[in-house]
Amino acid sequence: MRHAGRAFLDLVFPRSCDSCGKCLDGRTERLCAPCAKALAELVGPDYCRRCGLEIGPYLLQDGYCPECAHRRPKLRHFVRVGRYQDPLRRMIIAFKSNPMLDRSLGDLLAEAVAHDPRTSSVDLFVPVPSATARWFHRGGRPPHLLARHVAVRLNRPVEIVVEFARRVRPQVGLSATERVENVRNAFRIAPGRRVEGRSICLVDDVSTTGATLRECARVLLDAGASRVVGAVLAKARPAVGPFDPGYVGEPWPAPA
Repeated sequence: MRHAGRAFLDLVFPRSCDSCGKCLDGRTERLCAPCAKALAELVGPDYCRRCGLEIGPYLLQDGYCPECAHRRPKLRHFVRVGRYQDPLRRMIIAFKSNPMLDRSLGDLLAEAVAHDPRTSSVDLFVPVPSATARWFHRGGRPPHLLARHVAVRLNRPVEIVVEFARRVRPQVGLSATERVENVRNAFRIAPGRRVEGRSICLVDDVSTTGATLRECARVLLDAGASRVVGAVLAKARPAVGPFDPGYVGEPWPAPA
């Protein structure tokens, strides 16, 4: 219904770029040419598929950075669309208040997942719980809308399996160590949900240190999941200040 309404509006009002807002003059693309070019430059294959660290291909070992290549963390694999920089950053921030962007961003994430055999073969998509009290009036938080869209695109089930066991602080502004402590034992399996023997893909919008994804993965594995991987729109680095291009300190709390 939401997408049908959007199609009607596209007939009445000129469609604008999902990132910068520039009028697209009736074209079917969702991004203007400059934003599409800038986005393509953010979507590179050379990043560690366990922690998301962007690294030169000559340092990767079977897709993993030197630190991750010799350990087997709870989160077995990681896929992202691109770096947390404009124009992707602008789209993600706008998505917090505009659920209509679920199609544009969901398609980007679905493509990233589908082209990686270690994430495309999962049994179930699970959204990461959101640490903010806000949600869309139309019934969804960003990770939930993303997970649902990706699952539909890839013809897989989606369930809200992980929930908060206690209140947590927003991760924005916390150090890497503080982020780990903030989410330690903060999640549990939702009542009535079973994950024994299932291969699960956790879905979130942004990952910085990966603390939230790792803690959710631990809860799922303790509950019997056979494997847990992660999929996010963007990988950010911990901010060094508000003018850092990768800064995640916008008003809406960003996940870990």
